[in-house]
Amino acid sequence: MMSLGFDVFAVAPKPIPSAVPGFEKAVGPATWPPSTSTLISDDDGALLVDCLITEQEGRQLAAWVKSHDRELRYVYITHPHADHFLGLPEILAAISPVPALTFLVHAPPLVAFAVLGATFLVALCAIMLPYSPLANLFGFVPLPISYLVVVVIIAGLYMLSAEYTKRLFYRWELKLVRNLPGH
Repeated sequence: MMSLGFDVFAVAPKPIPSAVPGFEKAVGPATWPPSTSTLISDDDGALLVDCLITEQEGRQLAAWVKSHDRELRYVYITHPHADHFLGLPEILAAISPVPALTFLVHAPPLVAFAVLGATFLVALCAIMLPYSPLANLFGFVPLPISYLVVVVIIAGLYMLSAEYTKRLFYRWELKLVRNLPGH
């Protein structure tokens, strides 16, 4: 009979330096939240879900995976956020043979465009809310136009850089998949 089990590797929150004057005094230190990786195993081997963010965490995770005495057959990256895949090179360097990699497949262009459009629409509504009749209901005060311009530029640059980064990531993923045995 096959036995299925799992174990979770967790890392502590990491400090994020704040550039906002008075932030730490008012709110406390900013931190990247705790991150986890999950090892799912059966009698035939194991699947690792996500690979954390730093090289040190990747090395610790690789040692932890090896301590379970199961052949790591697959690594599954749930989505392309840094805290889910930047530790992957350390896993691949420490585990032999190299496990098969699986990444979430990105949406077709039309769906991706619709999501981007919806994101833009939500951002536009959020920006316009302080200028609407609902502003008094929520106690919102409109930003000066110069601030608004800066916020719009930052948001636009963020959206463009996120889309560009995703395209680079998926291009990298495709190269990895094509180099796997049997592809």
